[in-house]
Amino acid sequence: MKAAIRHRLPLEVTVVSLMTAITLAVIALIAAHLLSYRHDLLDNAERGAANLASAFEEHLTVSVGLLDDTLLAARTQPAVRTSQGLRDALKVRPGLNDIALQVSVADRSGQMIASNFDMNGPISIADRPHFRHFSDGNSDDLFISEPVFGRVSQRWTIQVVRRLADASGHFDGVIVISLPPEYLIRFYNTIDVGPRGMVSVIGLDGIVRAQVVASDASFGQALTDSPLVAAARGEMAGSIRSPGPGDAVPRLISFKRVRGHPLFIAVGLAEQDVLSDFRAQLRLWLAIATGGLVSLGIAGTITLRQLRAQRTYEMEIARHRRELEQRVAQRTQRLTLEIERRRESEQALTESIEAMKQAQGEALRASRMASVGQLAAGIAHEINTPVQYIGDNLRFIGVRLRRGRQRIEAGLSQDRTAVRRRRIARGSHSDRPHRPVDARLLPCRRQGQNPGGSQCRHRDHAYGDAQPVEGDCRNGHHPGPRPAAGAVPAGGNEPGVVAPHRQCRPGHREQRQAAAGSDPHRDLGGRHLRLHSRQ
Repeated sequence: MKAAIRHRLPLEVTVVSLMTAITLAVIALIAAHLLSYRHDLLDNAERGAANLASAFEEHLTVSVGLLDDTLLAARTQPAVRTSQGLRDALKVRPGLNDIALQVSVADRSGQMIASNFDMNGPISIADRPHFRHFSDGNSDDLFISEPVFGRVSQRWTIQVVRRLADASGHFDGVIVISLPPEYLIRFYNTIDVGPRGMVSVIGLDGIVRAQVVASDASFGQALTDSPLVAAARGEMAGSIRSPGPGDAVPRLISFKRVRGHPLFIAVGLAEQDVLSDFRAQLRLWLAIATGGLVSLGIAGTITLRQLRAQRTYEMEIARHRRELEQRVAQRTQRLTLEIERRRESEQALTESIEAMKQAQGEALRASRMASVGQLAAGIAHEINTPVQYIGDNLRFIGVRLRRGRQRIEAGLSQDRTAVRRRRIARGSHSDRPHRPVDARLLPCRRQGQNPGGSQCRHRDHAYGDAQPVEGDCRNGHHPGPRPAAGAVPAGGNEPGVVAPHRQCRPGHREQRQAAAGSDPHRDLGGRHLRLHSRQ
């Protein structure tokens, strides 16, 4: 059981580790998304604040420029040193009443000598900073004071002041336009910068000229040590993150200095307002993550249970597998033995087949040799028949030639004997010269064929003047030449009788036919072969 637990523990640890890794990965992805979304919101807010600061700076520049143009135009007119003359000069600038609350003139001693408001008695501004700025120095710039409470108007105003000079150029007083902070506050309230947003007009001296914070208007606060003022003194425009003036609300503040004047516009967007969507997204993702974690936990629990069930099932399967493997091993062993036996049988069968193939090949070769032998015997027989026929004919011809030669030699011998006898009969002292017998004239010569048979002419040189005698050789009878008168033939033959030749002997034709009938050799046309020997 402990072994099973040790074997089961790593898998469960793996599942838990995997679930933890998945959870951390999901949380990391959500956090990365939220941080990116927060960064994008802050960047967008910073760009929006910078755009608003530029717009407010442009508005303030135009407003201050209008007031400065009015001051520059009025100070060149001597009539402005009286209240009536000042009112007449201001009529030519109808738009000024929407901006300026009061226009007044003070002499070099600080006594107010003219105003568009009614004055009850002498009023001095010699102690005001905007008067001392020009009376104590020789500058001729536009001075914008901090908000002060007006002694004639009885309201808080921002003094926009220009220097007056006499004919010699010496200081001769100041001309002042009083700008109420409500003018700027009223304009800034028309712009939505969020429930905790801030719009401020602050001087480089650290004094707030006008400010709207969360719909609350204020002015006159001193922010000398504020990081915002320090940043504005060092740069023309920029952005910082710090609490706004007068409260501890973290804000993203963009500022921009007013061209040509010691003022800057600051627009602050509270991070709480900027990140409201981020917080909504954060809550949404937290709910999603919580639901995901709960689902993951449930899935993990179900998975662990399934793993335990699967482990039990696998153990059972392993047991069955071992039993099956044992059975398979036994069956395999039996099959191996059976295969060996079959292999031996197949080998024996193969050897038998090979032997049968070899015997069959030998039988085939013997059959082929027998066929070749039969073919050769047939060919030999076909060749031997004409050869034998030719040989037999040749032997027959040889026999007949030998016989003919013997007969010729016998005939020649007889002729020589006859000649010899004739010579003896004539005597050795005959006057006629001796002529040898021409053996070529002994046989018959066929002079032509006629219906009556062949006519043979014989000339016997043994008789001197013997005349040729015609005779018929067909029946083998030849009367022979007739000797001369008184001639006695040799050999005791009677006159007129010559020893017959083999072709002219009586019965020669019949002998030849009998010899041919007893001879098995015939010519191809079925006729007897006839041989004629000539010498």
